[in-house]
Amino acid sequence: MNIEIERKFLIRLPDTALLMRQEGIRVMEMTQTYLVPLSEDISNRRVRKTSENGSVEYTYTEKRRISKISREEYESVISSEEYSEKLLQAVSFLEKTRYSFPYGGHVIEIDVYPERFGGKALSGCAILEIEMTSEDDDPAIPCFIEVLKEVTGIKKYSNIKLAKRIPRP
Repeated sequence: MNIEIERKFLIRLPDTALLMRQEGIRVMEMTQTYLVPLSEDISNRRVRKTSENGSVEYTYTEKRRISKISREEYESVISSEEYSEKLLQAVSFLEKTRYSFPYGGHVIEIDVYPERFGGKALSGCAILEIEMTSEDDDPAIPCFIEVLKEVTGIKKYSNIKLAKRIPRP
């Protein structure tokens, strides 16, 4: 079990070519499927399929909110069979492309969503997430990123809310 401390920002969609030139860049295609809750204590459960450079990894995650920017998180790698079994408990899902790179002692993660998930709220925009080591961290954001506003704790920008727009087929 770890503590996830994260800030989120709504940003103007950056130039993909510029992102691809960042040192240490990783590009991942993700499908996150949210599952039927087990209890009121757990704020969300999900499975994620991540594809990167021809490899696929499956993870199972449970999160419990501690504060506006901190959550207790349990995450484990699972098999494709376990992933398929958990999909039977699906409530909703989303797809996104994640661009991830180190910057200023943190890791910058930029999530770009297809329009069917982000809708007008994310048209021409993306979500930038930065995981921190403490709630007092003041992480730097690259100068080529145009921050429109901080959306930490604003539910309409959470992945689970974006996923509720479309039920799992």
